[in-house]
Amino acid sequence: MKKITRITAILSVLILGTYAYAAEALHEGSREFGVQGNVEFDSAVGTDVNVGLRAGKYVADGIQVGTFGSFADNDVDTRWGVGLYGEYNLVGAGPLVPFIGVSGAYNRSEPSGLSNSDAFVLGGEVGGKYFLARNTALTLSYLFELASEDIFADNSKLKDTNHNILLGLRFHF
Repeated sequence: MKKITRITAILSVLILGTYAYAAEALHEGSREFGVQGNVEFDSAVGTDVNVGLRAGKYVADGIQVGTFGSFADNDVDTRWGVGLYGEYNLVGAGPLVPFIGVSGAYNRSEPSGLSNSDAFVLGGEVGGKYFLARNTALTLSYLFELASEDIFADNSKLKDTNHNILLGLRFHF
């Protein structure tokens, strides 16, 4: 019984101890740098790698705007993009902070054996940040993208929509 009480006390301190981190890190004027992505080793289009970098500023408590860059590569095509994003964080939910975001980007796709394609991409993202420390959060999110051209690889062909589950780290300062 003492062991269970100790474990409960330790978990409570860890969870409640990170509670203040989220509110402190996501206030107006603070900045965020992040890296996120995924790797699918055995996809229908070979090894599929997707990596993104982002930098933003909180213009109000919980509301962030910024820029990002992305890179994706598989056996069918190579794609890169740059764009702008906005994100709303539901601050006050403890160390776990849900968020929703929108983005707009210019993407260039370089498919194997086909001519290059340029496209405007609109994105919607929903996920959560779990604060590990005062300035570091682990993120997990779902990203849906809709492009003006067929630039996303799927089963050896290109299409205009994309779905991704992304894992990342965000650093606040």
